[in-house]
Amino acid sequence: MTGSSTSGRIINPTRYTVAGATVYGYIDIYPDHNTASGATFNNIAPDSTGKIKVFINTVMGTEVADICGIQITEGHTNPPPVVTITNPSNGEVLAEDGNITLAATASVSTGSIVKVEFFIDTLKIGESTTAPYTATWTNPDEGHYTIIATAVDNSGNSNSTSIHVSVESLSSFWSMTGNIAMDPSINFIGNVDSVRLAFRTKNIERMNISPIGNVGIGTIAPTAQLHTTGSVRLAGITNDSTKTRVVVSDSSGNLFYRNVSSLGNPNRWQYNTGTGTVYDSADNIAIGTSNPQGYKLAVNGTAIFTKVKVKTAGTWPDYVFKKGYQLPGLPELEQYLAKYHHLPGILSETEIQKIDGLDMGEQQMALLQKIEELTLYLIEENKKLKEQNRQLEEQNKRLDQQQQQIEELKKLIQAKK
Repeated sequence: MTGSSTSGRIINPTRYTVAGATVYGYIDIYPDHNTASGATFNNIAPDSTGKIKVFINTVMGTEVADICGIQITEGHTNPPPVVTITNPSNGEVLAEDGNITLAATASVSTGSIVKVEFFIDTLKIGESTTAPYTATWTNPDEGHYTIIATAVDNSGNSNSTSIHVSVESLSSFWSMTGNIAMDPSINFIGNVDSVRLAFRTKNIERMNISPIGNVGIGTIAPTAQLHTTGSVRLAGITNDSTKTRVVVSDSSGNLFYRNVSSLGNPNRWQYNTGTGTVYDSADNIAIGTSNPQGYKLAVNGTAIFTKVKVKTAGTWPDYVFKKGYQLPGLPELEQYLAKYHHLPGILSETEIQKIDGLDMGEQQMALLQKIEELTLYLIEENKKLKEQNRQLEEQNKRLDQQQQQIEELKKLIQAKK
């Protein structure tokens, strides 16, 4: 049976499903002005009650399901073929005036596939009898279409599947192989609402642009113009002195890239030129010079700190206050100073110039040792001073006694006269 409809409602397609001893799948038919194409279910067997049920339904996009174009023949209960459209994809937007290859896969559990027929709405455009099953849709016009593939097996069983596609005018269509004469004020990839624009691979969101223009990689809520939760690699051409491999920023937020090859060492980078900041392959940092000379931090210029800690592995000189420490005598110290012109254990000017720098940790310990020795000298001198004062007081007492005795003798002499 075939038929047609003039109801004015959207009826294309109408889906027919037959259930008897089993559910035999569905076939989509376009009843609107249909006078030739019908749904045929072959080899249908009734269920245990002797009934065959026919279900007529709308599908997504249709408003009314019309009854027309169905034929059922009795027979065995072999399941119908399975057919899937593999190209184009459901919902795909295609360009007009080009040849489009329609492709489908088809299989059947019992028997073999005889053919696969391809329809654009109700118009049959071709069929294929061997896999891969294909047909060519030539020069489609702009509009919305339903593509149907119907597979038929050697027992006469058939089954259909359908997809919906749109064909757009070349004046607005974005080609996957490149576009020309595009006006970015009206032609763009994006959205016009206040949600993020997502980019996916393997159906997983990898990157997005927020409504305010922040780009997120690995995050759906970027908080900066570029926000990534993973690593970033910037690579230049290592044999080109104008290229760079490291990104740095100046005080205005401008990014600069410094090429490592211009420094003569491919494993270090430099910010600015000449006497900028160098970071080499040994993790040494040079500021104000291009050569850290083996130091972890080399600064050619002044530096200011709010706090500096110098850790030392040496022995802290509190041993000076322990028993048994041999404190140099002051005469020996005087002779040493007269000869060498610097304190024992303290680097001389000549030694400082030879080593090209001062070890602050060692020098602080040496100075502390001298301070502690000086403290001992002061304590010792203080003891001596106290002893001298005590002796002086005793001498003064004896002198006072002697003076008293002299005064008494004077009085006796005067009395005898």
